[in-house]
Amino acid sequence: MLGIYDVTSFNELTLSAPVRQMLQHMPEAIRNAASRVTLRKDSILVKANDPSDYVYLVLSGRMEALAEYSSGINYSFTEFTAFDIIGEMEAITGDSHYAVTIKAQTTCKTIRMSKETFLDWMRQSPDASFTLCQLVTKKLFSQIKTDRNFLFLDAIDRFVLHLIACYQKRSVDSTLFLKSTRQQIADEIGFCTKTVNRCVKRLSQKGYLTLERNKIVVNKEQYEKLTALNIRQSN
Repeated sequence: MLGIYDVTSFNELTLSAPVRQMLQHMPEAIRNAASRVTLRKDSILVKANDPSDYVYLVLSGRMEALAEYSSGINYSFTEFTAFDIIGEMEAITGDSHYAVTIKAQTTCKTIRMSKETFLDWMRQSPDASFTLCQLVTKKLFSQIKTDRNFLFLDAIDRFVLHLIACYQKRSVDSTLFLKSTRQQIADEIGFCTKTVNRCVKRLSQKGYLTLERNKIVVNKEQYEKLTALNIRQSN
C-alpha cells in the first residue's frame, strides 16, 4: 500500500497556467486513462528500484526525494512541489525502474497515468511535449548551474546555502527546525561530519542559527542574516 486513499477524475480541478497549458490539448483517450491521486503525509509515492510504471504530475503539496543507503541512513536531497513531474525521466529514457524514493512531506494531490499513456500523450500533443521539454530543461539547467557553482565553495559557504535552501522549502511559521542529522548534512554539502560540526558551532556563535537539543533552528531574522552573509560572500 502506498497510502493512497482517493482516486477520482481531475476534470474539474482548478489548475495554474503552466499545467493548464499542458492539459488543454490532452486527447480524450489520454484524459480518460488518467486519474487524480491524493497521498497522506509521510506515505511513499514511488520507491527506488521499483518498476517505473507511472508518471505523476504534482498538483499541490510537497514531496521529497530520498537517497537510501544500506546503512539505513536516508537523506532528502531535493523536493517536488506543484507543478513538478515525477517519473517522466524514467519514461522518456526507457529506464524500467525508479531512480529514487519519493515521499510525501505533506498531504499531496497528483495526476497519475501509466508511462505508456504519458508517452502516448507526448507523441500526440506537440504543445504538451514542448511544455514538458521546457519544464525538464529548466529543472536540469538550474541543477547544473547550482552544482557547478557549488564545486568552488568552501564548507561554510555550502552550509550557508544549504540552510537558506532548507529554510525556503521547509520553514513553518517563519521558522526552520532542521531534522537532518549531521551525517545527512555532510552528505548533502560534500564535507565530513567534523567539518559540519565546526560550521554549526561557528554560525551558532555568531547568531546565524540556534541549537535546541543539538537540533538546528533558524528563525526569520537569522534567515535574513544568512541571506545577507551569502550575498557578501558572493561579491
